[in-house]
Amino acid sequence: MDDKVKLRQQQKQRLADYRGLERLEEEKNLHELLFQSNQWQLAKVVALTLSLPVEFNTAPIIQRAWQDKKQVVVPKIVANQMFFVLITPDSTYKSGMMSILEPVNDVPFDKQAIDLAIIPGLAFTRTGYRLGYGAGYFDRFLSDFHGKTIALAMKPQLVDYLPIEPHDEQVEYILNSNMAVIMDFWRGYLKQESLSLDTPLPVFDMFGNEGLADELATLIADGTKTATASWYDGYLIDNEPVPVKNSYFIVLNSKKLPVAIIQNTDVTIASFDEVNSEHAYLEGEGDRSLNYWRTVHQNFWESELAMYDVTFNEKIKVVLERFKVVYQ
Repeated sequence: MDDKVKLRQQQKQRLADYRGLERLEEEKNLHELLFQSNQWQLAKVVALTLSLPVEFNTAPIIQRAWQDKKQVVVPKIVANQMFFVLITPDSTYKSGMMSILEPVNDVPFDKQAIDLAIIPGLAFTRTGYRLGYGAGYFDRFLSDFHGKTIALAMKPQLVDYLPIEPHDEQVEYILNSNMAVIMDFWRGYLKQESLSLDTPLPVFDMFGNEGLADELATLIADGTKTATASWYDGYLIDNEPVPVKNSYFIVLNSKKLPVAIIQNTDVTIASFDEVNSEHAYLEGEGDRSLNYWRTVHQNFWESELAMYDVTFNEKIKVVLERFKVVYQ
């Protein structure tokens, strides 16, 4: 705990010292990366904080959200409990904890109706762990939040290591200089194919969890893995588009850097028990047998579905994608 206290003091000073044109340019670039992201474009309700002067500036994000016809909710703390309330251009505010502005409105907004939460912090690791102010409000919020989460990390906020405790929750996506690399990677493909550079950035993520990401990225890059499967209802619950033929996906490694761009050549929907040995072989993992595929995917989906209070059964619908590498 003492380590975190010292880190908080150091990070507050680093942020206070980071100012001027360099900071303004980085904030502007991160704003644009956020607005171009798939997560932002799909979100109808965005949660974020009203930033303090030393923090990443969220005011342009709020204005852009209203411009894009999104609902905006911000946190409010009452009796040591944090909840989110809706704000509009006509909202009025008062000073709250740590002199952070809070809306006068105190009607709680359903947290599970939030599509995208932009999570604040003093520091972040590339794997999504964060250093907050120590009260634990956002760790408790994240513990049962099902929407997408993003943090915008300026250079002083990105660190290689943070002491992790059991209650610490990870942020799903960290937008930082890596995002500029991902965007440049995507634009490299667009230039190669003479496509418009304004073509929206597609979905990007690791395949599997952090422990498997590098292995699966290698299998994709060398052509061994040319298929994948995902839980169909998960897209509907998370309000995400179901993959379709010709859609793109940017494959990231465990460091959240791009390895390859893949494009779907075929997409079908089947029940778990209808997946055949051909598809299992094309997924390229383990001994490439159907038995291996069924065992690994059942274990994975039992865990994933449990987070949504859904029980796995062999009739669940899965999205079967076949793809090709188009850029690496």
